[in-house]
Amino acid sequence: MSPADEPFLEPSAERITKLLAELPEIYQPIYGHPEITASRSADSHRIDLLTNVIREVSTSVGRPLRILDLGSSQGYVAFRLAELGHHVTGIDFLQQNVALARALQDERPELDVAFIVGDIVDCRSLANLSSYDVVVGFSVLHHIAHRDGHASATALVAELSAHIPHAVFEMALATEPLYWAQALPIDPRVTLAPYAFIRELGQVETHLSAVRRPILFASQTHVLASDGLQEIESWTQESHSSADPGTRGLRRYFMVPSGIVKVAAQFVDHPSGPILDILRQELRREAHVLTELAAMKLEAPRLIEFVDGVSESLLIRTVYPGILLSDVGEALDEHLRSVITGQVLDALAELEAHGLYHADLRLWNVVWDQDSAQARLIDQGGISSFPDDTMWPGDAHFSLFAWIVSLWGPFSDQTGLAIPRSTRIESAELPVRVVSLLSDLLIHPRDDRVFRDVAARWRELQSVGEGIVWPVAPIAWGWLTAIEQRSHVTRVTLASERDALASERDALASERDALASERDALASERDGLQAQLASTEAELLRTRATWSWRLTRPVRYLRSAFR
Repeated sequence: MSPADEPFLEPSAERITKLLAELPEIYQPIYGHPEITASRSADSHRIDLLTNVIREVSTSVGRPLRILDLGSSQGYVAFRLAELGHHVTGIDFLQQNVALARALQDERPELDVAFIVGDIVDCRSLANLSSYDVVVGFSVLHHIAHRDGHASATALVAELSAHIPHAVFEMALATEPLYWAQALPIDPRVTLAPYAFIRELGQVETHLSAVRRPILFASQTHVLASDGLQEIESWTQESHSSADPGTRGLRRYFMVPSGIVKVAAQFVDHPSGPILDILRQELRREAHVLTELAAMKLEAPRLIEFVDGVSESLLIRTVYPGILLSDVGEALDEHLRSVITGQVLDALAELEAHGLYHADLRLWNVVWDQDSAQARLIDQGGISSFPDDTMWPGDAHFSLFAWIVSLWGPFSDQTGLAIPRSTRIESAELPVRVVSLLSDLLIHPRDDRVFRDVAARWRELQSVGEGIVWPVAPIAWGWLTAIEQRSHVTRVTLASERDALASERDALASERDALASERDALASERDGLQAQLASTEAELLRTRATWSWRLTRPVRYLRSAFR
């Protein structure tokens, strides 16, 4: 082929310059051309946060990754990831962006990268989502929320999470002074909530406002700890079966090989009031207490990591083997209940000897290991130097009384959130030795030997065996029983009244809905009549505008005059 017959190839620099001129905006540094746009410090920090977590994922799977870059713009992020040896597919709706990215790709043919023109909401039809390890989306989801509604953005994330295990998103915030902010939830985690684990990697600046945007890592299969990724064995939104419903959507718990990961953050789009702050403060306190207990060489789970971020708190610690005592149910015989009672009393006595008390003694804050026949206290965040309890009446000694009755009686333990905590001893059939123990607790002076003496008394009662006789209960026992009986009647009455009010409320709601339906039907009928009237009037105007109407006007006048 002669030189004249060869196809004309535009020089690379001229081609890039031409394509740049066609862009509506140079949104990113132009890869490989620092003379055109120098990388900003924000871009460098942004890429560092991204590439660090990408390395962790790649190490976890043991190979280069397949990465989907949504809203790839001019391809800068895709090229930077391809530099690390990964395959990257970029999707962008703007033809000019993709044309430039492909031209830049021609300059670096050794990089495994491809670019597709399309709307990211159609990504499932544009790419095989299940073939990718990570999806990346930098400042793109808020455009979907503004254009199609926030539900559409969340639906897209749900679709991605069903196929791609890991994600990294830079998220716009509702606090930004920009037009799309009103379409955004109060926290970006709400949009990413279909993913199980979400953790902030850092925050970056933008050229749009002074508000810094978070970059979040999300995963269906792993949590991200300081020492790398850990596989999620199971996860839940509730710490135990009796957890306060008001905390749902504000915390998540993950079981991993090293222990448990607790995250407190805003995962739902409704104001949490002070609840989230309280939950985060609980994690801060747990981290502090675990550190102090380790220094005292007291038995406690080991704190692995604690991070208190801008809008989230994360704690990782080891766990004891076994299950929560509240989940054991009626599987415990009297001997095992005796063992558990003694071990918990000994643990409380050891804390007391160091001037410490557990302020949230509940069945779900004791772990029972059947294999080793060992009961251990958990929720060390509830330990303090005051004999308090988290709920009314705020007394650790009363909490012990209620805990023992819950363990030995027929009623489940209570949080004390909906109604004040009760022992229900008015109808609890307790063994003789338990009544004797509780009687001694009732008459014990309030000093720094309560738990030690009660633990010693329990060992003494255990040694007596079957020879124990029914104790002479103190007057305080009868008084407490009478109060509990009266309180139980009051609670039953209040519960009945509450249910009646709820039924009345539901009936009123049904009536309201019926009236609303009737109103809508009348409004529809009105609109129909108005439309019919408008049509009739329009037809009359058209008739009056005809020649026949005008020609017969004298006749109509005469008819009306002689009526």
